[in-house]
Amino acid sequence: MEKDYLPSEKYSSDEIESLQIPYGLQDSCVDSLCDYRACQKQSRWNFLPFFNNIGPCRQLYDRWIICQSNREFEIKERRRSNLKLLEEEAGKNEGIIKQPKM
Repeated sequence: MEKDYLPSEKYSSDEIESLQIPYGLQDSCVDSLCDYRACQKQSRWNFLPFFNNIGPCRQLYDRWIICQSNREFEIKERRRSNLKLLEEEAGKNEGIIKQPKM
C-alpha cells in the first residue's frame, strides 16, 4: 500500500514513540491510533480479558479502523483512476500506430 505520511496534528514524534506506534502505521490516521493507545495506557481495566472488545477505548479503536478503511479505499480509487488513464493513453497510441498511411 502507498503511504500518506501526514504529520500528526495532536501528538509530537516523542509522544508517538512513547505510545509505541510502529513507523508503518504513522500515516494520515496516526492521531486516531494515538488516541486509542493513550486510552489503553491510561485505563485501569486494560488487564481484563476482552477489554479491547467492550472497554472504554472501543469507540477510539472503531474510529481508527474506519479511518484506515477510508484511507485504503482512497488509495485504491487513486490507483484505479491512474490505471484507466494509462489504458486510455495506450489506446490512443495504438490508434496512431495502426492508422494506415496514404
